[in-house]
Amino acid sequence: MENLSDMTIEKFQKLFTGFTKAYGTFEINKSNNDKKKKGRALTVRKKINFEHYKKHLYGEQGIGVVPIKDDNHNIVFCALDIDDYNLPQEDLLKRINESKIPFLTCLSKSGGYHLYLFFVEDTSAQLIQKPLRKIAKYLGYPNCEIFPKQEKRLKPSNGETEQIGNWINLPYFSGNNSTRTCVQLEKHLELEDFLHHAEKSKVSLSQLIKLSNEIQLDENLDENTSFNKLLKSEGRNSYLFKYGCSLSKRGIEDIEISKKIKIKNIEANANDHPNFAQGPLENREISIIIKQVLKYQPGDLDDDTLEEMNKKHAVVMLQGKIFVLNKDFDPSINTKLVTFSTFTDFKNRYCNKYSFLDGSNKSLAQCWLSSSKRKTYDGLIFDPEKNHKNFYNLYQGLAVVPKKGKWNKFRDHINNVLAASDEELGSYIIHWMADAIQNPTDRPGVALVLKGKQGTGKGIFARGFGYLFGNHFLHLFHGSHLTGHFNSHLKDKLMIFADEAV
Repeated sequence: MENLSDMTIEKFQKLFTGFTKAYGTFEINKSNNDKKKKGRALTVRKKINFEHYKKHLYGEQGIGVVPIKDDNHNIVFCALDIDDYNLPQEDLLKRINESKIPFLTCLSKSGGYHLYLFFVEDTSAQLIQKPLRKIAKYLGYPNCEIFPKQEKRLKPSNGETEQIGNWINLPYFSGNNSTRTCVQLEKHLELEDFLHHAEKSKVSLSQLIKLSNEIQLDENLDENTSFNKLLKSEGRNSYLFKYGCSLSKRGIEDIEISKKIKIKNIEANANDHPNFAQGPLENREISIIIKQVLKYQPGDLDDDTLEEMNKKHAVVMLQGKIFVLNKDFDPSINTKLVTFSTFTDFKNRYCNKYSFLDGSNKSLAQCWLSSSKRKTYDGLIFDPEKNHKNFYNLYQGLAVVPKKGKWNKFRDHINNVLAASDEELGSYIIHWMADAIQNPTDRPGVALVLKGKQGTGKGIFARGFGYLFGNHFLHLFHGSHLTGHFNSHLKDKLMIFADEAV
């Protein structure tokens, strides 16, 4: 690994500046026969600094950045995330050139493409969404992910710390030795060249809007249109990838697949594909194609899509019937919810989402439901004491880790305000609180009723104590949310604050 100057690392850091109070990374577990690395994505709630970017470029620890900056409004970069492993690289670059959008196209960690766009100044994350969606549609991927995914980070829910948002893995992990480099017409840019091109290609918001307005969309283009249908021909990349996938379907070993792809690249001619008249692909490009093929599993979703779906959904058995468990958020009561859908409702939810599988676009919902790797549970439990194998535990733990400290002000508030200096009553409230924390599975049979004028501190107590319970605390303002017929939001709550709701 060549040495990188601090100035180079600083340029890279400035280019990919986003939210500085957290970052993403990928923790690699043991690989399968040292071929395909497995791991899990992690969000680290610590400040990101120069050293993190340095370790990334030196290949020590990869990082991902949330594009929305600390002001929760502006960005200096954005990206389109295209996870189509069957995508012909030459045709993608051609289509980008035709759009006149100065994207820098980088290979992603999963084997797809990240199309980066950089801005000359702080730019509204909200205002770039519409033009980018139009551009994505023009490229043939109307449903691809756009980073930033959010226009703003959500405000903290009750009992939660600050919301972070979605992060994107950065390119050039391990510098010039990276497989995540910027590609231009099959040429890979060195890190310094990439930084130079990124600086030159920066645009303003007004320029982006102007360029997107000049794009003429095909009237027949809809959300089911695949990239290949938009193009007259496919490239050598796609040809070799499909060839490798056909070998994988036949059950051929990984080593043999790698050898056959390399041989095919050398021996193929214009009769196999017109573009081979230009000669074989470069070795680095072949390495990327082999990596994509070895990740491919016939009839299953790619790892990133599967991971994203498993974060939000699971199949669960409830009273002898099968449902899809959904991890949702209800803004009206500002809390996370677990809801349940029939298979039909779940398919309808994703009826406009597709995944490229076995040579064609298929329903994302059906692909996930049919996947051998989907998350599945035998049932539901609510057990604060322990988890049970193959059961989804609705209890997600407290929001804080117990730590000895001083709480004089809060205790004085309980004794002198809530208990009106009644020592016995103050002691009862504190013991009631302790029992709720220490014995969460027991129902005390007693609810505290706080009566007093507005501003006396009833809410301070309830919200302060409720914060400890995290997502198992609920602050209600309407009586119907507590006693109404639709009360599924109460199923995993340990403490409820009915604020003038009864």
